[in-house]
Amino acid sequence: MSQPPSGPDGPQDRGYEPAGYAPGGYLVPNGDQPPRPPAPGARLGRVSGVSVRQEALRQSSSTTLGLTVLELRLLEPGSPRPLDVVLRGRSLSGTVRDGDWVEVAGPPDATGRWNVAKVQNLTTGATVVVMGGRPSKAATVVGLVLLGLMLLVVLLVVVGVVTSLASG
Repeated sequence: MSQPPSGPDGPQDRGYEPAGYAPGGYLVPNGDQPPRPPAPGARLGRVSGVSVRQEALRQSSSTTLGLTVLELRLLEPGSPRPLDVVLRGRSLSGTVRDGDWVEVAGPPDATGRWNVAKVQNLTTGATVVVMGGRPSKAATVVGLVLLGLMLLVVLLVVVGVVTSLASG
């Protein structure tokens, strides 16, 4: 049986452990209730099925961006359907383990997944954050519009040069 890179007990950067928690960061058994209610507009649940993987994003013919992807499922109290949560960026700060209580803010995307830049681990009190990553949709649209305008200007210059040469 292989062990994860951080050892059999997981990463050792679990942060502070609030009162009422057992050594090692696990909840003292007291039912299936979260440590606190969710913040307004947020959802919370117990983590199940954590996976971390590397993903390559090709930005151009010579540039490839390496992304870290953290995927997890949240099992909400009283809800039969788990929430799929994805954090994707160049670097990841913080840890999440199966059984941790995690809070996610914001609405899901069109596919029903939460693609977020951070989640709050209520078990450890730490914020799990990804930094860097894919450009926003607005930045992509602005870049494409500027590229289109530059191509239009080049096309107009070429047409003007060809027209002046043909008439001269």
